[in-house]
Amino acid sequence: MKVMPELPEMETVRKGLEQLVVGKVIEKVTVHWPRIIEEPDVPLFCQLLKGQRILAIQRRGKFLIFKL
Repeated sequence: MKVMPELPEMETVRKGLEQLVVGKVIEKVTVHWPRIIEEPDVPLFCQLLKGQRILAIQRRGKFLIFKL
């Protein structure tokens, strides 16, 4: 059974990721569940993300938003 993390846990994850990845450039993208990518198709999605710099990580509810 998968359990959705609570909001304080998500904020902890956000802060940890922020320290690790903000300012880094995406070198490779792997999509494990292709059905969640509606548009563009998966190969184009991966191509568009490659080379993007992560500027910030924000949280909206239990979702993490990566600003590129």
